[in-house]
Amino acid sequence: RESERASETGSESDQWATRRLSAGLAGWSREPSVSSVLHAMESIDVVGLVDMYTASLCVLEFHITGAVSAERCDCRRALAPPRNASSHPYARTPTLHNAEPHSPQRGADSSTHPLPRSLSQAHASLPHTHNASLTRTHASAPSWRPLHVRHEAIGRIPHLSFSSLDAQAQKAARDLTRVDSILYEAARHKFVTGALEIGRRTGVPLLCDFKLGEM
Repeated sequence: RESERASETGSESDQWATRRLSAGLAGWSREPSVSSVLHAMESIDVVGLVDMYTASLCVLEFHITGAVSAERCDCRRALAPPRNASSHPYARTPTLHNAEPHSPQRGADSSTHPLPRSLSQAHASLPHTHNASLTRTHASAPSWRPLHVRHEAIGRIPHLSFSSLDAQAQKAARDLTRVDSILYEAARHKFVTGALEIGRRTGVPLLCDFKLGEM
């Protein structure tokens, strides 16, 4: 009888554990409420966006130091066609004149070394065509000649888009990312509004595609 009671106790314990596990899984399957997500986001001091990376760094710089660097953060510098390909402070062109690898350009002013001189260098590469850029540097090496290097944009999957999915898959994706989409739009609004305000206060515009009052 003791063994029977132990067996019954064990069975009850297993059932209890199963119920707890099921309840836990059910809890994980429920998405958080929009209000709780937005409340959590509002408690974050600095919000940045990958597609506005430089401006995000400048917003962080302002929150830390109370100022921003016009050389690094003025969005008009990025829009203006440079006379020197390495004139932008975030340029990564280690083969250009006086450039340091993996650091902002520290060479002479653009007027001293205009673009034609930069183009006369032995090799210049572009980060978003990394593999293709490497090909030229090794083209003369015998061991590299048999290789067939194709261009692949870093971080992108070719021939795949949301529109290529069927209607059911698109609906499932929208349902799955509903809260994420709301959170992103709220975070984007907070970031853009803050960046524009920093530009107004410092006189250094961080975003050239937006204006105060448009958000």
